[in-house]
Amino acid sequence: MLVLDKNDMSGNDDPVCGDNRPGGLSFFVADCDEMECKCCSKCCKDSEERCNDLELTANFDDTYSREKYVFSEDIKFDAHFRPGN
Repeated sequence: MLVLDKNDMSGNDDPVCGDNRPGGLSFFVADCDEMECKCCSKCCKDSEERCNDLELTANFDDTYSREKYVFSEDIKFDAHFRPGN
């Protein structure tokens, strides 16, 4: 998950969407009017106050062994996934 909206970043998404794309990136949001984004899951504009206003929370309790993180039907992560493995 990579969320880069509501900032003043500019340029392109080559480090994220290019040949060296991190494995397992399933959700990517950026300000597409400020940044070229070829593989964004969602594009926002600074004028859209409620764009990407998802409440994305996870439980980091040390005594609980989580198998998956499910933020929504479309945003799911295996807790044991490690990029590059």
